[in-house]
Amino acid sequence: MESQNNAPRLPPPWITPAAGNPNRDVQPMIIIPRRRTASYTPTDADAIPYLSALATADGAAPGAAVKQAVDTYFQALKSNSLWTLINQIYLFCGATTLAGALTAAKGSNPTNNGFGSGDYNQKLGLSGNGTSKYLSINTASNSVGATHHFSVTCSGGMETSGDKIAVGSYNGSTGTSLLSLDLFGSGGVNRAFRSGTFTAGQFPTLSTGLGASGYLCGSRTASNAAFVNFNGTTASSSQTIFPSFITGSPFLYALNNNGSPNGHSAMSLQIFTRGEGLTTAQSATLRSINNAYIAAIAAL
Repeated sequence: MESQNNAPRLPPPWITPAAGNPNRDVQPMIIIPRRRTASYTPTDADAIPYLSALATADGAAPGAAVKQAVDTYFQALKSNSLWTLINQIYLFCGATTLAGALTAAKGSNPTNNGFGSGDYNQKLGLSGNGTSKYLSINTASNSVGATHHFSVTCSGGMETSGDKIAVGSYNGSTGTSLLSLDLFGSGGVNRAFRSGTFTAGQFPTLSTGLGASGYLCGSRTASNAAFVNFNGTTASSSQTIFPSFITGSPFLYALNNNGSPNGHSAMSLQIFTRGEGLTTAQSATLRSINNAYIAAIAAL
């Protein structure tokens, strides 16, 4: 009898199916593709250095979606002839850190007064209260021309328990001020384009909606022409306006009253712009461009 030790050895059937066994299952080869990271290459000449500065501030390069949103935003401003009219742009949403949020997209970086990382959200923006958390925009109130604008886009409401939007500079000891978009509250505009009194140079009053989120722009386009665009509703004024500028830097989330925050506002800002005067049509276009950027960031 032949020894079992001399029996022919066949490969285990789970490695190689035995000959003559065509019904045995053969496991197919499964190829797992390598994960691909989406990429985007910005082309706008001003978006590229801003995104580089944003990467330095955040400590990491922005994702492809943020790059595309920023690049598209810059291109839209230029294609609609708005870029040269805007001296300062703060994109308070899109960055991943507070430092990134405080990196100006155009113009001077703001000075942080009291904000911490917990006050910033990539999609909702920067939340301040105007007392312990506010910004100086580090540019003289009179650094823009006789016609000028301010605009803000908010995610968390423009007014909370009687607080008001406050942007600008004010000399409370002499009663002279300011530039556009000073104080907005539930009763409309409290003070704007003022020269020596509380009533001269008022913006028109918008009676409803100031407690909502969204876009607000106040613009002066002539000595007797000012308007407010709030979420697409526009009110105009034809009264005589004699602005008296002071040199102090405007604050955001508060009014700069001789260097101290006043006119406090609790709100979350997503975008801020400041510059030359816009027409009502230009303001409406800026609102659309801002909303498109915010929608892109909200989709992250």
